[in-house]
Amino acid sequence: MKLSLDLLVQSLKSEYSFTECQKNSDAFIFNRPIFYQEGSLPENYTIYILYDAVPPDKSFCPSDSVFLCQKSRQKACNIPEENLCVFSDEDSLLQVFNHIQKLFDKYEQWDEQLHALQSEGGSIHQILEASYPIFQNPILVQNLDFTTIASCQIPEKGKDSPSLELYQNMEFINTLKQDAFFNKVREWNGVFLFPDHVTGFRSLNLNIKKYDHTAFRIVIPERDTPFCSYHKGFLTHLGKYVSYALQHNTMQRPSRDKTLHNVLINLLSNKNADYMAVSEQLTSAGWLPEHSYVCLVFRITSLDIQNLTVNSICGYVENVVPCSCAFSYKNQVTAFVDLHLFGGTVDDISEKLIYFVRDSFLKLAFSNPMKGHMYLRRQYLQASAAQKLGNARAPYLWIHHFGRFALPYIFQQAMASLPGIMLCHEGLRRLLDHDREKGTEYMKTLEVYLHCHLNAVQSARELFIHRSTFLYRLEKICGILESDLSDYDELLYLMISFALLREEHLYPAG
Repeated sequence: MKLSLDLLVQSLKSEYSFTECQKNSDAFIFNRPIFYQEGSLPENYTIYILYDAVPPDKSFCPSDSVFLCQKSRQKACNIPEENLCVFSDEDSLLQVFNHIQKLFDKYEQWDEQLHALQSEGGSIHQILEASYPIFQNPILVQNLDFTTIASCQIPEKGKDSPSLELYQNMEFINTLKQDAFFNKVREWNGVFLFPDHVTGFRSLNLNIKKYDHTAFRIVIPERDTPFCSYHKGFLTHLGKYVSYALQHNTMQRPSRDKTLHNVLINLLSNKNADYMAVSEQLTSAGWLPEHSYVCLVFRITSLDIQNLTVNSICGYVENVVPCSCAFSYKNQVTAFVDLHLFGGTVDDISEKLIYFVRDSFLKLAFSNPMKGHMYLRRQYLQASAAQKLGNARAPYLWIHHFGRFALPYIFQQAMASLPGIMLCHEGLRRLLDHDREKGTEYMKTLEVYLHCHLNAVQSARELFIHRSTFLYRLEKICGILESDLSDYDELLYLMISFALLREEHLYPAG
């Protein structure tokens, strides 16, 4: 394994005082040191110990080699200062040589551990454990959706240090996915340093590519030990082994392949699903037919799609709402909750999620709660309808309940095959035409009369007209309708007809 000159110099500084060469480098390009032999031709990327021989002149000095000598031999070296490290005469070059050799031994032993784990099919967690002594900081491997594949941290006693749990915190994830720098480095090659403006501490990061696109990321927070320039080289080296493990050992990747999730996804995606078989599977998972259920549908943002944070949203919902099952379906997050096992109501769920929905810029829709397994798929349709209608009619709200939009949904479904004008009361159409032709207000008068439960006095007061004037209008209205307004079904039909005309913008809202 090759090391960087910067690493070697920093290590030597811990025991020796010497004049550093000006040609410092953090590239991992240097081989083990050797003693220079008289008459030999120096090679690049090599550390030479000038013990009893020196190169004849500067022309023999490669640009990317380093020479170590004692001060008493400096003038005789004929080595450019930028390539020369000068130790005092009291320092033994043999000891310096041994020091550097031990450093190479240490990191080659680490590389041999990683290579053995790779050959034996070791887990990513084992790879991170073997690497912790090198970085002296926590190490985390994540999917781009922020789900953790493996991590390694050794907490220090009595030290208040940020935990890796921060990387699963939804508030942190929401901040990251809106951060300009975070989105900029999404496809970067090589190691990059993420600043501390989001987390409070810096982190070294390396994207792991799959089919030329970032699929995973190694994150090393600067929690316990300050970063040095050579840590980037070590992370690049570690990345090769983590990448190999991710590509060749699928058992190490996180999976949401859970029985309950599979059953519900199959129920939604397969219109011909066997409901009896589904009920048996749900029952075996503890979701019984006598329990009540509710469906939630979250409309996610483009940032969630771009940053693949859907799984993190699902995990958050399942953690905050007990006895829930959340999963990605049709570019949205869908969740079902067993209200019996949850031990609360839809309002309780709403209270638990309202701030999360707002802060994550999501929109949440609820179905009506229903008892049993037979309505689960239809509850999903309810919640989806509430999501669509709620966003169109009340976009300023974060949460929509189907009950609030049930009537507009009924009208929408009724008008799918016939326009509202063809579905409404025939007499009401004649009344509408009469108002347009004669300039009367019979439509408004009838609507107020229906809203006042056929109370003439109250209706006249609402219209700011005399009671006799109202009764005159009512007589004319009944004549045009060809009705005495005494039949309950006809009254209901008239009220529905008003709503149908409004749906088509043929009659203004009251």
